[in-house]
Amino acid sequence: MLSARFALSLTSSKIGGTSGKKTKNFVFCFAFRSVCTIFVGEHTTNPISMAQHNDYGRWGEQQAADYLQRKGYSICHRNWRIGHRDLDITALTPDGETLVVVEVKTRRNADFSSPEEAVDWRKIHHLTRTAQAYVQRYQVSCGVRFDIISVTGTGDNVRINHVENAFIPPMR
Repeated sequence: MLSARFALSLTSSKIGGTSGKKTKNFVFCFAFRSVCTIFVGEHTTNPISMAQHNDYGRWGEQQAADYLQRKGYSICHRNWRIGHRDLDITALTPDGETLVVVEVKTRRNADFSSPEEAVDWRKIHHLTRTAQAYVQRYQVSCGVRFDIISVTGTGDNVRINHVENAFIPPMR
């Protein structure tokens, strides 16, 4: 019977040089039938503080709001909160007949996954419940739609992807 073992360990972590880049050295060991092959490598990332992360998210939401306005949408609220939950953007369609709840996902790049993939069933559940509270509070009588806008890039190199009707809210 064949068996394989897999192990990954980070052996050290440090801030390197004057570049401010975080360097993680790692040892990768793959053992198969008592033969172990070891790879030693280095992975470099740009560390950002939580404040920078939040600023970047706000920048992405501004990009999304500007995009919607250029398309003729009317922004109702940004970062509407109830308790610990929030709606990034609520807007009316150009014809005024549909309230659009927009979840904005901002990423510097799409190397690991697309920003849209970050909207999982749990996030959908939270968005749906928060939207219900919004509809009740403002006595919304028109239709409601859920969109996702992903903003990928920085500066002048920005890609915006608007997914209309990204999901149908689950039934209770």
